[in-house]
Amino acid sequence: MQSSPSGALYQRSVIYFTTKSSKYDVSSWSFQSSDLSPIELGSFLNPSPRYLMAQGRCEEAAEVIQTISKKNGRKAPKGLLTRLQAITENEHTNDEIETNVSILTFFKYPQLRKKLLIVTLNWSAIGIAYFGLTLNATNLGKNDFLNFFLLSAVELPAFPMALFFMEKIGRRWSNTIFVLLTGTACLVPSFLSNDMGSTAIIASMLGKFGSAAAFMVIYQQAAELYPTPVRALGMGIGSVASSVAVICMPYICYLGIYNKAIPFLFIGAMCVCAGLTAPLVPETLHKRLPQTIKDSEEFGTSRGCFPCCVYEERKDDNDPENPEVA
Repeated sequence: MQSSPSGALYQRSVIYFTTKSSKYDVSSWSFQSSDLSPIELGSFLNPSPRYLMAQGRCEEAAEVIQTISKKNGRKAPKGLLTRLQAITENEHTNDEIETNVSILTFFKYPQLRKKLLIVTLNWSAIGIAYFGLTLNATNLGKNDFLNFFLLSAVELPAFPMALFFMEKIGRRWSNTIFVLLTGTACLVPSFLSNDMGSTAIIASMLGKFGSAAAFMVIYQQAAELYPTPVRALGMGIGSVASSVAVICMPYICYLGIYNKAIPFLFIGAMCVCAGLTAPLVPETLHKRLPQTIKDSEEFGTSRGCFPCCVYEERKDDNDPENPEVA
């Protein structure tokens, strides 16, 4: 499976970037609400055939595959529906697919539970840093519009940088590097005097760069770590946990009027703690990804936790020589 969150994240960054550059003297909410116009575009996306099969909806899965084949200029396999039903029945017989999944499913399986906790912690820390640094722009002094503009501008190079690192050193170490970069950048000004000057702005820009890049990585990494039956649920838990964690940031940033170091210290501590756990999940780059919960429990268990970033990891017995990412 290959997902590409860069488009959606880039759109958000461009909106943030243009909001302050084009609306410097415009504060009308009716004009700014135009940013919400593309919100319904997601309804035009087709559901995953594998997900539909996991739910026993083989007819819908066959229709989606036929639609995809038609758009690609290819013919769907003959007897597609019958083959999908046979595959689904066989997997159900071998207990390889869980059709009735809930949040409790994650806690029944050790590897799945570990992935959920680590991914959710990192997702929450990234959200706290990303939105916290945005809200904290008003505590940096000088011009609030200029501060917001600078924090938005650094996101534009962050996404191609994240994509480059993900394809070169993998998702795990890319996430670790960017989260720790964010944490370190925020901790440095927290130990300075209350009058930080330009140091706070530079640290905020570095932190925003790291958190924006980490956002792209965590979306890709989470989608590849979770097996199909619980992928949507796992990513939903991470997203909701991050959103709940972000709720506290307006209050943390408000404390910055008493001491500017407080928001930086909170964000930095969260990101460093999360970044230290990031290498504990398996790498997914160029690996055959888990499709079932059983696959997920076996995925990456024979690999070390801290191999060198550029050193080829030990291969699983089930990994083909040149695995094709499913």
